[in-house]
Amino acid sequence: MKSYQKILGEIQRLQRMAGKRRRKEVGAVIAEIRRKMADYGITLEELGKALRKRAVASGKKGKAARAKKKRRVAPKYRDPQTGATWSGRGLTPKWLAAKEKAGAKRDAFLIAKPEAKKAAKRGG
Repeated sequence: MKSYQKILGEIQRLQRMAGKRRRKEVGAVIAEIRRKMADYGITLEELGKALRKRAVASGKKGKAARAKKKRRVAPKYRDPQTGATWSGRGLTPKWLAAKEKAGAKRDAFLIAKPEAKKAAKRGG
């Protein structure tokens, strides 16, 4: 059975070999890519665009791009004392729950829609 130190030495030797092999193969791969680019007349700019397009299509931009797509919901309820608002989605906020517990109706805190305000001004 090999000792721990011998195994570590073997690992280091294999890592050096792997590094040399990778450098040698990467050179060959790059040469092949250059040949194909020349054969098809592909420029570095075209290659860069294609790589960026592929990254976007595969979702590499991640959460930041998805976060921008979220829509904000207009507030539906307002606390007249504090000005705190709630969209009507998710858990009922503490301020509204406390007022309902005290006997107030939720509808009393509704924010008037802009169309309703315009109609009230026009008298209809």
